[in-house]
Amino acid sequence: MKNSVLYPMAIAIMIVALLCMTLNLTVVSFPDWAIRITGIVMLADLAVLSFLTARSKKGKN
Repeated sequence: MKNSVLYPMAIAIMIVALLCMTLNLTVVSFPDWAIRITGIVMLADLAVLSFLTARSKKGKN
């Protein structure tokens, strides 16, 4: 994979966002704006992860 730094960083961002969402559902109730920002970050990160995965698969073939 050419972007050896970008892919793990995107995975780490997704894990942190998922932990925030899980904490919101189980332990603490976050404000509405925090949940919306976390959702936007997750959507953007999902697009980045999809792009990086597709590009790495295309490069292997």
